[in-house]
Amino acid sequence: MSRTLTVTVPDGLAAELDQRVASGAYASRSTAVANGLRELFSREEALDSWLRNEVGPAYDELREDPARALSPEAVRAHIADLHAHATSEA
Repeated sequence: MSRTLTVTVPDGLAAELDQRVASGAYASRSTAVANGLRELFSREEALDSWLRNEVGPAYDELREDPARALSPEAVRAHIADLHAHATSEA
């Protein structure tokens, strides 16, 4: 089942949408918009899941035992190490 909706988008987005349809990347504007909405909803669900399943429990653990928390300096050092490792592999 489908419903017809009327939406207004900025000229630049409309032009990009038309280019992608013309190139064959999408069969129609409707297909492109439906795919975009599916992707948006999927990302929102993934974010909600991450917050619920990882961030929330980690926050609760830190509230129970604040000694487990890292200092800002330790976080910066860890991020710098991750960055150095990632750039050395590139």
